[in-house]
Amino acid sequence: MRLPTLPARAGAPPKDGGTEGPRSGRGGFYVVVTVASAVMVALIHVWVRLQVIQAGYAIARETKTRHELSEQNQKLRLELETRKDPAVIERRAREELHMATPDPAAIRVLRAGVKP
Repeated sequence: MRLPTLPARAGAPPKDGGTEGPRSGRGGFYVVVTVASAVMVALIHVWVRLQVIQAGYAIARETKTRHELSEQNQKLRLELETRKDPAVIERRAREELHMATPDPAAIRVLRAGVKP
């Protein structure tokens, strides 16, 4: 008498030595995960590199602005010193405001607290 054979279990490798089975697709999954990870790392690297380039451009713009403001500040300081010069003030008073030096006899000195 012959014993009945049992049907093959689900997930068991076939007896003919083939590699077909539930574990055979894992190698493809690992490849996909590895490639996806590599792509993500590459994209992150490119994004970081772009951020560095943009920061470099921003630094260059700010450096240019700082230089321009420094030049403007230097010009304004020179103009202020020129306007504070007594000789320049006297010349402008004579030419633009038509003022004259007073006669020394017409000058009266007033002291505080003393009534004339």
